[in-house]
Amino acid sequence: MSNTNQPWMTVEDILQAINEFNENKPPQKIGILGAGMAGLVAAYELLN
Repeated sequence: MSNTNQPWMTVEDILQAINEFNENKPPQKIGILGAGMAGLVAAYELLN
């Protein structure tokens, strides 16, 4: 999928950006109460 004509990013692109941002940072232990994609992305971002 090309971002040229799309105003959004793919899930793979978002997860790759999160992984690059979190490189060499210690993991955090937290609890996430949420539903849907926003909750999943928040949990993934904070737990990596």
